[in-house]
Amino acid sequence: MAIHATPEGGRRSPFITAALHEELRMNDGATPRFTRVLLVKAASGSADQLFKDRPFRKDIFEGIAAVSVTYTLIDAQSSFVLAAGVALGSARIQGEMGGRISYRPVEGD
Repeated sequence: MAIHATPEGGRRSPFITAALHEELRMNDGATPRFTRVLLVKAASGSADQLFKDRPFRKDIFEGIAAVSVTYTLIDAQSSFVLAAGVALGSARIQGEMGGRISYRPVEGD
């Protein structure tokens, strides 16, 4: 297997993995290039839509989307985890076809 080839079921080649590690750890005695590393990964998400057909008036629609992401903040020199958690968010859009549309975050987020 070539060092540049991505292994089956893998996400990056061994060369890229080594290069990313080297970039984070590179320190010639001066101030480190990176002091913190933030890893953010989508955990889950969903979207729901509703359309209501109204024969003699404008049709209405509504959509709600929600997402959760995990995050980890790491000290690049010591590899200690400084902060970690899950962030949640959702938003709602609603309106009439050919009419007014409103968008807003869902309350409580």
